[in-house]
Amino acid sequence: MKYLNPLLSDHRYQVGLVIFVVVLTISSWSYATRNVESTDNATVQCDLIDVVSEVNGVIDTITFTDDQWIEKTGLAVKIEDSLFVSELKRSEAALAIEQASYIDAQNNLKTIMVELDTNIERAKSSKQSAQSIVDSMDSSIEEARQELIASKKDMTFLEENFNQISRLYKQQMVSETDYKNAKRQFESKQAMHSSIESKINRLTSLRDVETNNVYLANKNLEALETTKDSQLKSAKAKVDTALARVNVAQAEYDLAALNLKRTNILAKRSGFITNRRISSGDYIEIGQPIASIVSCQDNPWIQANFKETQVGKMQKGQKVEFTIDTYPEIVFEGYLESISSGSGSTFSVLPPENATGNFTKVVKRMPVKISIAEDKGAIFRIGASANVKVFTR
Repeated sequence: MKYLNPLLSDHRYQVGLVIFVVVLTISSWSYATRNVESTDNATVQCDLIDVVSEVNGVIDTITFTDDQWIEKTGLAVKIEDSLFVSELKRSEAALAIEQASYIDAQNNLKTIMVELDTNIERAKSSKQSAQSIVDSMDSSIEEARQELIASKKDMTFLEENFNQISRLYKQQMVSETDYKNAKRQFESKQAMHSSIESKINRLTSLRDVETNNVYLANKNLEALETTKDSQLKSAKAKVDTALARVNVAQAEYDLAALNLKRTNILAKRSGFITNRRISSGDYIEIGQPIASIVSCQDNPWIQANFKETQVGKMQKGQKVEFTIDTYPEIVFEGYLESISSGSGSTFSVLPPENATGNFTKVVKRMPVKISIAEDKGAIFRIGASANVKVFTR
């Protein structure tokens, strides 16, 4: 002890001792934190959804106040719907008209098909009837010609007989009665022969008329069969056009119904609705934000902005501890989910341009997403500051 007292009273020894303690402390701290990267440039992040209008109109009712909880599909704002109701009724009436026109076009097509088939069958029947008459007349003409041939033979025989009796009568070798009978028979056969010739001529004339009727009936049938396809095509085109108009009217009706439904602006997600930007009576347009929904109850995360010199050893899945200023006494745990592919300034509205002018190097910050393992009963609020440690081993 007597040797130690002089050393303790020596100022050089005291200074050396202090330096030793400081170096030991720094070395111990450096060793303990060699595999830990930390930053206080971090915030709580959550899904932030804008509540927007999908139609133009005047606000009728606002059903929420700022920072109020709202369920998914809950009504946030009601837009005056009288104009949309009228538009729905108009489109409904237009749809009914087009549907009626479509039904008429279908009925017209069916009527045309029946009429065409009926007319074609009638034409076929007329052609067959005329042809039957021609065939019948051909048979009658042939029979008459056969009769004419037989009559010609009989008339030749009677003529020869009459001529012979006439010579004998002049020689007074036959009676007058025989002469008159022979003459009567010959003249009667002549009249019958002439009648048969007239009949053949008459039947031939009638046959020519009926042959022409067959020709006309055939032409009519050909015309009907030729025009059938074009008439059906035209009628079907009218049906297709009417159906297209029905589809257009249906689409307009569906759009009108959808726009009427959209006058009720609903929450797309559950959460706290805040940042109200409208008042009753305001006119709003499509896409105009009217409020925001913060959904921190569904998978919040921490976005930590580490220096680019800190992320070299970081990997997905590494353990993370952090605190947030709202609950400084609670140490939360999580894991590293992802590291951004670019610095935060790269994705800003006006990214830095270092190609021209003087350049001053500034250490960049890399956004790192950290998933929260357990909320420990805490309420996370978007934008809250956090202090983060990433254990790189």
